[in-house]
Amino acid sequence: MSSMKTTLLRGLTVGAVTGVTLGLAGAGVAHAVVPVTTEPYTVAAISAASVEFDLDASLDLADRLTADAAASGAELVTFGELWLPGFPRQINSDPSWAAANFPDYAANALTVGDANWERLLDIADEHDVYLSMGFAEREGDHLYMGQALIGPDGAVLETRRKIRPSGSERNFFSDDVMDGNLEVTETALGRIGMLECWEHLHPQMTYPMHAKGENVHVLAWPYNPTDNTGVSFWEDGRVAESAARMYAMTGGTWVVSPAAGWAFVMNPFGQIIAQSKPGDDFVTAKIDPRGFGGSDVYNPRGEHSWGVWEMIGDTYPDSAKVPDPEHGTRNVVSLAGLGVGGAGSTPTPT
Repeated sequence: MSSMKTTLLRGLTVGAVTGVTLGLAGAGVAHAVVPVTTEPYTVAAISAASVEFDLDASLDLADRLTADAAASGAELVTFGELWLPGFPRQINSDPSWAAANFPDYAANALTVGDANWERLLDIADEHDVYLSMGFAEREGDHLYMGQALIGPDGAVLETRRKIRPSGSERNFFSDDVMDGNLEVTETALGRIGMLECWEHLHPQMTYPMHAKGENVHVLAWPYNPTDNTGVSFWEDGRVAESAARMYAMTGGTWVVSPAAGWAFVMNPFGQIIAQSKPGDDFVTAKIDPRGFGGSDVYNPRGEHSWGVWEMIGDTYPDSAKVPDPEHGTRNVVSLAGLGVGGAGSTPTPT
């Protein structure tokens, strides 16, 4: 399929539903209203793992899973963080793994606009679904933790990157800027936003998403164990559940949470309405858009307003302020420094 159909849309502003802005940073341009369906529709959260770490085989699997979810009635199909070509859990547990295997992992990353990227767009187009995908994104000498929202015609509606990778991820994946990475996209299924994993524990990232009138949020986690016994605290599936519950209730937002192992869908009251069982490829649930309520669901002038944030900054005692040079800079990781070849490297199944 021709890449001419891929239109990258970034910078959607607050107020796209009502045609007015709410005074947030970067706002100021109103966009045409996209009519939202009034009929309940089905969403799917993928709980199957990808083919570790084989991009070609994982795209084949994504095609099959999307087809099966669409056959079950899903109009929005969501995949977890770094689903393509898989989350490298070994970077947290095996210091020797990266030296031997990370160059090949990077070679199995996606480059926006390449032939594998076109395959991903074709999956959404062929199965006539909105598709949210988490992927390792290669751009030159850097690797990012990317997400894409693709329309049912194969057009790219949104691309974003994890702003600050977490923990051991920071040794391999680069930071990206906040501008353009905290957006909400207007679709026929409502206003859809996406964040990844630990981003949901950072209010400086979740608040801007809430304030933009999200209706449906993709809370992408890389994996959740089906049994939390003995797992490390960051791997405990209850972390994702807790983050989702806080996100849903604070933002008045439906949450669709794909993750290898355990995936779920949560209503705006923080209640899980559907969840996968061990061995399931995905879970589906119905969302009723008649309860969205436009951009008024979240009150930008209430207790979580920008004014409160400004008040905190204005009144925070000087004696308590701590120099924070790290958060004034971006962590940028050179792939060449990790022994990874040029951008033309050929993916090799592992």
